[in-house]
Order: sequence, then C-alpha cells, then structure tokens
Amino acid sequence: MKILRILCCGIAVVALAGCLHPPIAWSPDGQWLAYTTVARPPRRALEADWLYPDTSDRPITRAAERAANSPKPPAAKAAAPRYRLWATRADDGASVLIEDSPGPITSPCWRPNGTALAFGRISSDDAGARYEVVVQDGPTHQAVIYSEPFVRGDFGFDGADVPADLPGFAVAYSPDGRYLATPRLKPRGLEILVAENGRITRTIDEAYFPSWSPGGSQIACVRRGETEGLYVVDVRGVETPRLLLDLGADLPVIAPPVWSRDGKSIIVVGRDPANRNADRVQLMRVTVDSGRVTIEGPPSAERDATTLGYSFALDPEGDDLFTTMTAEGKSSTIVWRRIREREVRKVFNPIDPSIPLGAISVCPTNRNLAFRAGAADILASPAICDPEDEHVRMLTPDDSSRVEWVALLVQASAKLIPQVYGKPTRNGGVSGRPTILPVPGEAIVDPAAAQRLTKLIKLGRPLCDRPPGSPVADADIGAILDEAKLFFEYLAGRYDAALVALDRTAQRASTPDHRLRLLGLRAQMMLGQKDFNRAGAIISYLLDETRRGVTRLEETPAGFVLIPEIDPQADWPEFLERHARLLESQKTLPAADDPAQLERRALFLEMEEEVPLPPNVFPRENPQPPANAVPGENPRPRMPFLEGLDLKPGVFVAPQRGEALPFNPLEDELIKRFLRDDPDEPR
Repeated sequence: MKILRILCCGIAVVALAGCLHPPIAWSPDGQWLAYTTVARPPRRALEADWLYPDTSDRPITRAAERAANSPKPPAAKAAAPRYRLWATRADDGASVLIEDSPGPITSPCWRPNGTALAFGRISSDDAGARYEVVVQDGPTHQAVIYSEPFVRGDFGFDGADVPADLPGFAVAYSPDGRYLATPRLKPRGLEILVAENGRITRTIDEAYFPSWSPGGSQIACVRRGETEGLYVVDVRGVETPRLLLDLGADLPVIAPPVWSRDGKSIIVVGRDPANRNADRVQLMRVTVDSGRVTIEGPPSAERDATTLGYSFALDPEGDDLFTTMTAEGKSSTIVWRRIREREVRKVFNPIDPSIPLGAISVCPTNRNLAFRAGAADILASPAICDPEDEHVRMLTPDDSSRVEWVALLVQASAKLIPQVYGKPTRNGGVSGRPTILPVPGEAIVDPAAAQRLTKLIKLGRPLCDRPPGSPVADADIGAILDEAKLFFEYLAGRYDAALVALDRTAQRASTPDHRLRLLGLRAQMMLGQKDFNRAGAIISYLLDETRRGVTRLEETPAGFVLIPEIDPQADWPEFLERHARLLESQKTLPAADDPAQLERRALFLEMEEEVPLPPNVFPRENPQPPANAVPGENPRPRMPFLEGLDLKPGVFVAPQRGEALPFNPLEDELIKRFLRDDPDEPR
C-alpha cells in the first residue's frame, strides 16, 4: 500500500505499509494465541503455472495445432477476502474460530485473567456501517460494548468505505481488566472505555499504539501533532499528554512501545536524539520520570539499510529482548539480546533469511516466540519457535492459512534452486529444464544455498497434507497443494509420492506445452528411480515431438519460399537427453556424500524424518503451582469461553468454492501410447 493512502486513512497514520505485521496475543497462561488472518482467493497466494520456467507465449512445436481444440479453462470467480479471528492452542494447534467477517478486524487482546477476548470490528447492515468493540467471554456469547458510526468517504481514498489497515492496530486491556484502549476512527485517536459497559472516560487525539503501564495508571502511545513522538498519558486525569521523546520527523514506521517490568522505563524505536540526520534508527530506553535516553542498539543485525519495519518484545522477566527489522535488500533476522549483560546472544531466522519476519511476541510462561512471516499485508497465520533450538511450527487453522504458508515456502525454495544448481543453458540460450525442478545428476554449485533449501523442504513438505477427515478442498486449494507436494517430494527424492502428485497436477494442465513439460518431469523422476529404459522412451518421444520444425511462408525477390523456424523453447528435451546418457553411462546414481562436504553431484537432498517435539517444549499440562499456592485453588485462570468445546486439530472452516479446470485426457493418452513396458516396441 502506498504511504499516501495510509496517511489519508482515518486511523492509520502509519500502518502495514512498512511491513508492520498485525500483533499476536498470548493468553496469560501461555496456552493459547489469538490473532487475525485474512482468507483471500488461493491463486492470489500462488499463481498458476509457477512450476514452469519463464517461456515465450508461443507453444512448442505442433502444440499450436492442439491448442485450438483444447478446452479453455473457465474464468475463475473472484472471491472477496474474509477476515478471521482465531484462538489456537499452542501445544497441538487446535483452533477455535472466534469471528468471521467480510470487514476488517483489529488484532485482539486477552482479559488479564484469561477469561475473555476483546477486539474491534467493522459491521454494516441496513442502518449503516459502524466500528464496534466486542468482548467475547463464551463460545457463542459476544457483547458489543462500544459502537462508532461512519460513512463512506470517511477514510479519504476512493472506493474504500472501511479502514483496510485496521488489523494492524489492537485494543488493549488495562492490567486490572477494568478499562480498554481502542482505536477511534474519526477523528483519529484513542478512546479509553470502561470494559464493562463501554463508557468513554478519556479521548486522546492523534494517538495510536497504546501500551499500558504495569500499574495501569498511565498509557504510553505514539502521537502525531506539532511533534511526532512518544507520549505518556495519565488515564485518570485531564492533563495534556506529556511528550517523553521526540522520535524524529518523517519516521516511516514505528513499532508500538513496550514498558519495562518495573514501569520505570519504556523501550521504543526512533532516531537517535543526538543525531537526527542519521537514516538509521535505534532501539532506545526512555526513563519515564526524567526522560533520559539510553541507546540499546540497532533493532537488527543489518546496520546500513533502508528500514521498512520493526518489531520487538521483552520476555516476562524483562531479561531477554527479541527484535527484528525488515530492511530493503537485506536478510531478515531475529536478534536475541540479553539486557543485563548488554550482549547479543543469538542472531537467527528459524525459516529462511529471505523471508521477512514481524509481530514478535514472547510467551508469558517461557521464551517461546510467536511471529508472522512474509509480507505484512497478507495477514498470514503465525508460527511458534523455540529460540534455543530454532524448532518452528506453522499454525494452520484453515485451508487459507495452509495455502499461504505453502506459497511462502514454495516461493522461497524456487528462488534458491538457481543458486543451488545454477541455470542450465545451451550455448548461452534459454533455460534447459522442462520445469524449474533440477535434473538428477546436476551438480550443486552453492552448498550454503543447498542447506537452506533442505530446511525449506523439511518445513514445506508436511504442510501439503490436509488433516485426515477434512472436507473436500476447494479446487484451487487442491491444485496448489498437489503442485506444492509434487515440488517438495521431488526435491526430497521421494519419487513414488511425487509421481502420485504429478498425476493429479497433469490432469489440470491447461496447455499442450505444460502437458509435455510435465511428461519431461516424469522422465526426470524415472531417471531418479534408475529406470533408464522408461525414461529414455519418454525422452525419445519428446525429442521427436519438438524436432519437427515449423515453417513459415516468406516472400523474397525470388518468390515465396518456406523458411524453417526453430522453436527456441525446444532445447529442454536435448538437455534431458544429455543428462540421461550421462547417468545411464554411470549405471547408478552417486550416493549422497557426507553432508558436511556438500559436494554432491546427485539431486537428492537426503531428508531426515520429522523429529517429534521434545517433551515440554510446548507444555500442555498446567505448570506446577507455586509453593505458596492455596490447596484446592486453580493456579491458572479459568477460560469459560473455551469450556465445553471438542477441539480437534482437523476442524476446518468450510473452504471457498471455485470452479475447477476441466479434465483433459491427453496426458493419460500420451502415457498409454509412449510408456509401454517394452520401450523398443514400435509406436
């Protein structure tokens, strides 16, 4: 989204434009996460034909003759996105759908005793549109405590009658649960409400990103005005908000401030007051009473970069600070700092450095991190990570979130393949592979990139399987998961499973060119299985199919002549043939070498089986009660809005419906004609 559009938005002074991911809320007992997602059309996440290399629009030789007779896929109906609010159990991923709305939803917050969730939403009916603050304290019980009407055009940009950046903001409970701070849409600002009845006790103009002090008497916020900066407000008084720190002019994106555990200081991101002309921002600690500023350091390991967004969080004890920054052209990492020792303990990205991270949130009962990945405006489902061993789990409460995760990992993996294996060329010509997948026998040219690719395969492959007992998936969702499963299983060297996914993908191939390329991929799998006879039969057919030249009629001074025209996209069957001869001459594929050497010629990235989580990494049972606990009393807060629910990880929201591509039998016909048991039998 453009910055101009955001500045015009009624509540969004800064928002998702700078990769500021919507916040994630841990429950007070550390057992649940609450967060918003958006369910968008699946092909917005991963477009069709991503599996094929960039080629010209002209089909390969002889394919044009069939194109006219091939059925055309119907135009897919554009589905409007749906905003969803989830509560997901951290240990097993079981999820409860709290809200499903066509309008934006704010990020949620938990009541301090864990018995309810509060959030804001956009609602509309015959009476008009309005912004509502909702408290949900039961599976089906909601109470609207605040309602603010608005009309079309309130948000300053054409065609929008809702604030699209609303998910980037959150309502916030006071520590005692008596008050709620909520965004006000127009004029922009914050409202302080009595949580029981929604009565407004105070309004803070031009303010956003509220953060309650541990004692609950003050709110820290970012506020626009004559000076954009960090302000402190006495919620029970009438005094003007006090400017605590000038954050610098034209600061593109600001992360919400965080209070220290003792309430004496606030951590915030901004430009160093001693060097306003510096482009680089700093993580600063500001003393509330005196305003003294202490520089904690840059919010990322990338010091010289154009910053796009920040996120940071303190652990419950205030000892560990986790920060991340999205910077233009730079890797995305999480920096783990030890506050007291003033040292950096670790710099890591649990998925891949190419994937931006944000919305870091620390579990209140341990150091487990929740975060979002990918572009901020996608509102993808979160992941949970143990920063010690970097073991990561993606949360997939529905098909939409599953597809978003799969698409993110596929795109990151596809970008790594040219780095790992190089780009096959013929005399400096076009790409030589039928698909983006490498051929068995290609040499690894970048071992470091190969290690990253292996990690992405391990993360992506399990996500392609929907839970047992799930309803039939939408056609587009099924197509994406089948294509991704083909992609990951092939890279993992599991060719039996890849062939099953290939059969499903081939049924959906929409052009003769793609069907022939998938036939070439089938030959690659047979090379991987050392079935050189069947692979050779397919390659022989592909060579025969592509070498039949196309001629064009051209007028010359001597009259009309037929000029042969060679299709530049016909190189890949010859590329397959050369590699097939090489592998067949060796009679056996080279075994995988020691992973430490990473100088393998074979394609296979030997995959370890998924290691189960060690016990107590995501504890499901109640923690041990403190020594001074009263016998018979529950040391954790009750959660009545979740009681009585039969939670199952496989429970899915009904998927969006779309129209599937028509089945085309040409692929099966080609297989029957050219893949006989005896490849020497005349065709």
